[in-house]
Amino acid sequence: MGLINRFINRKHIRKYGHIISLGYNCELSYQLFKHNKFVESNLFGWTYIYSAQDMLNALDNIDLIGEDGFLEPNPLFECKNTHIRFHGNDRNPTKKDYEELSNRVKYLKEKFIKTLSDGENNLYIIKIRSSEHNIEQIIKKTYEKLSAMVSNEFDLLVVLESKVVLKEAFEDFPNLFIKKVEYFSPDDDVTTKKCDKKHWEAIFDLFLPKYKLKKRKKFKFEVIDE
Repeated sequence: MGLINRFINRKHIRKYGHIISLGYNCELSYQLFKHNKFVESNLFGWTYIYSAQDMLNALDNIDLIGEDGFLEPNPLFECKNTHIRFHGNDRNPTKKDYEELSNRVKYLKEKFIKTLSDGENNLYIIKIRSSEHNIEQIIKKTYEKLSAMVSNEFDLLVVLESKVVLKEAFEDFPNLFIKKVEYFSPDDDVTTKKCDKKHWEAIFDLFLPKYKLKKRKKFKFEVIDE
């Protein structure tokens, strides 16, 4: 499963009603935005997740995300129940900021649950750290959990760094795709220009949204890019 070639046959392109990030951080959403000039909001799209196990636990407990509030930002807001970390509006949050975050997470949870059975063919993407133990098991468990949750047709795209060597071919997982980039951006700077732009673009040349969404807001990193 080596790095992919940018020159592709159009018959290999796949299109989806929704492209849904499962983390582990914002790099997926950022690279999707850079490639497509828009990115759809979703529950885990702009989060930081400590470990793949936290993600798997969150998939088992979607209803609990944000239900008992968040720890004070450091600099992100951490869900007390699932440890998923979210961006907020202020590092010195007011009651209104917490309410905004809670309402946003509630809306995105409802959207995530709705897309499980919305009749679309959707793509779920997970980026897995090279330092995770037993990456093969993480891939299997993610696929199995989605298979149990999702009533639509769906694909799972796993993105790894090139140094990861898998011991299995996953031939029994027909809707699973594994792609690699040379390296991930630093966790504390996912919008850096020091990223493997070539291979991210090659991946997202293959996996495309069916619909182009209207851009509703300007992201902070766009100001930096300009």
